[in-house]
Amino acid sequence: DGTFPAKNGKYCVNVEYNVVDDIIVTDKHAIISHTDTDFWVTDNENWFATGKTRPSPIDKIKSFASEHNLSPVIYLGEQNIMDIETLVPQWESDGIIVVTEPSELFA
Repeated sequence: DGTFPAKNGKYCVNVEYNVVDDIIVTDKHAIISHTDTDFWVTDNENWFATGKTRPSPIDKIKSFASEHNLSPVIYLGEQNIMDIETLVPQWESDGIIVVTEPSELFA
């Protein structure tokens, strides 16, 4: 989608990163993004859109960050998630940093 480069290198603010299984990994953070324009409904294990199911990126980022001693981050390039106003505070209470603008990622 162009939000993040698709290969290892540097982000525009010169933060070194690697990409591991769709997770952007810096020295401090593990970042996963949600940029799909479909409307999504979530449960603890999966996210659902019309004709699509995918594993929860929340579980994925929490697990990866914990395993690698990093801070978990979700970048919400799209906020088209049912009950997002309830989910964001839950994610934040679980220790996930929620950002909605790319400039917030490395501020």
